[in-house]
Amino acid sequence: MTTEDESICLTYFAARSLIVQVAMDNTLDIAYPPVYDRYLNTSGLIKKSLRSAPMYELTAEFDVGQPDGLRNIWLTGAYKNDPRIIKFAADKHEELIAGKLAGLPARHPLLDVPLTQAMIEHGDANGGNAMNLEAKSQGENGVLFLASLAVDGAENEAVALPIMQQWQDEVDAYATSLGVNWDWRFLNYAYAGQDPITTYATDKIRAAAEKYDPNMVFQKLRKTGHRIFA
Repeated sequence: MTTEDESICLTYFAARSLIVQVAMDNTLDIAYPPVYDRYLNTSGLIKKSLRSAPMYELTAEFDVGQPDGLRNIWLTGAYKNDPRIIKFAADKHEELIAGKLAGLPARHPLLDVPLTQAMIEHGDANGGNAMNLEAKSQGENGVLFLASLAVDGAENEAVALPIMQQWQDEVDAYATSLGVNWDWRFLNYAYAGQDPITTYATDKIRAAAEKYDPNMVFQKLRKTGHRIFA
């Protein structure tokens, strides 16, 4: 859920048991706005830490529990906001934890982030931007999906990657069958091979590159990540 001043996203963590974490942010620096009441009154609430604090403090807290040095597999998609997609992804998540990933020492977050018109319209009001969400969303609210796994060592990563890719592919296929797949990949969350730049406004990206890096110095020096295709 996102309004002009609030954003709420869901994270499903799994290790020994499933935990749902809700990150709630208010740009007006109000710790307990009325819009949060429904969430704060949810039964089974284990802990709450809403407060006014510096961004670095909140960022560090959000990722608490993951030790340094793990190898991260992140795969992403984006869909029209539909509870069937969120439930399908969460059900598949639980299946994997009990099945194919059961013996793998890992941290298993599943993240759902709102992509609402309250956010997207800012780009549209300024003539559109490189993210291309104006065209992809067609005026609808959406959800950004992140299938994430943190494992120790290259060997475990090699075992987990095809399993994670299958999960992402199944969520994508289900979204397509419902007619709600935006076919958009968030650059910051995309794994190698997901080719997120092709889902962005490539004309705007190329125009900026030609203006500020005509000799492609940054593209040639870059050793990892996603490049602007020729």
